[in-house]
Amino acid sequence: MIKYSHKDNPAIENYWDYCTKHQIPHIEIVSLSRDYVNISYDLMACLPFDNLKGDVSENIVKIYEAYSDFFNIPKDEFSYAGGSTVLGIVVRKEHSEFIANRLFDYLSEYVSNNRTPL
Repeated sequence: MIKYSHKDNPAIENYWDYCTKHQIPHIEIVSLSRDYVNISYDLMACLPFDNLKGDVSENIVKIYEAYSDFFNIPKDEFSYAGGSTVLGIVVRKEHSEFIANRLFDYLSEYVSNNRTPL
């Protein structure tokens, strides 16, 4: 299973369709500079809007703020933006694949716990 994709070098041609077909979180890594990338996620591919709550983004922002403090991300690089369905965070490039993997696992568990049974 493909957990994330790089915008500049996609794992597959249409990653969004792949995520929708497999009902998994869409996670994409986008290079911002030599040292930093943006990791964004979107849950709309795998969870109906009425099942989404703001708590998942709030939890990720808390984790991200701790990460930023721990690794001294400069304030001009530190950023997050989004809402309950989409969020993007700026991380050090060398941490990006580890964070994308863990983010996928975290979001997949959230989705499985919040999916409405048929």
